[in-house]
Amino acid sequence: MNIRTPIATGLVALTLAACSSSVSDPCGNPASPPYLIAIQVTVTDSITGLTKADSASGTMTSTTFSDSLWHIFSPTTMLTGIGDSGTYVVTVDRPGYQQWVKDSVVVRKTGGCGVLVPAKVSALLHPAP
Repeated sequence: MNIRTPIATGLVALTLAACSSSVSDPCGNPASPPYLIAIQVTVTDSITGLTKADSASGTMTSTTFSDSLWHIFSPTTMLTGIGDSGTYVVTVDRPGYQQWVKDSVVVRKTGGCGVLVPAKVSALLHPAP
């Protein structure tokens, strides 16, 4: 599944909401895109402790959703995943290192209005043999 289509659809909905004050969620907030920051992965070398996200890539996959991880906030230290609540398998790849995989990464919504709380994960990469 490609996230670009849901985001584009959400942006159209947000634009339409700005033109109509009657479009809102149950908490009274304006309509928003369906996907938000769901996963933040800090990438480091397991031996040196140096950050290694600069040339890393990754994915986040659930039973209903799959997308790439992105360098949104900090290209040298973190990969970020855009998604929704659910349970994900997160993978990180970087040249010269073994693939890192973590399953059962849970992203939850909290409070009566269902605010998405990003899962924060540390990927400790091991050098390839």
